[in-house]
Amino acid sequence: MAFVLGQDGKLYFNDGGTYASPTWTELTQIKDVTLNLTKETTDVTTRSAAGYREYADGLKDVNVSFKMLWDQAADGYDEILAAYENNTPVEILCVDGATPPPSGSTIKGVRMTCMVSNFSRDETLGEAMWSDVELRPVANDDAAPAIYTESTP
Repeated sequence: MAFVLGQDGKLYFNDGGTYASPTWTELTQIKDVTLNLTKETTDVTTRSAAGYREYADGLKDVNVSFKMLWDQAADGYDEILAAYENNTPVEILCVDGATPPPSGSTIKGVRMTCMVSNFSRDETLGEAMWSDVELRPVANDDAAPAIYTESTP
């Protein structure tokens, strides 16, 4: 049985590269990353369904949420906050391992250009300050969100 630990997942942002030639920088001062992949359903029930409901695939939705340590010196902190403040998109790669993957392995996840829709700060007494961050896809000229796969021989 093969499995991947949550701590081995990676979240990168494109730090100044183009879509065709990205410069991936890992966000390391984060925890509790959740990649949400959901799909609407459309009811297509007819009388021929013998009393059962039937569905068709609807629109897909994707978002990434995580906690980011409130550390202004951390890689990516300024870029994520600036994307929120200035309504500018940021391209991210959320995968189950490092890119490029080690020899003979494959990583998988989602690549998307997104908006920062949430950058809330948690100031729980006795805890470090954390930002609750949420990223959602945004219309752009490069590409729609996509499942990302990268392999090495």
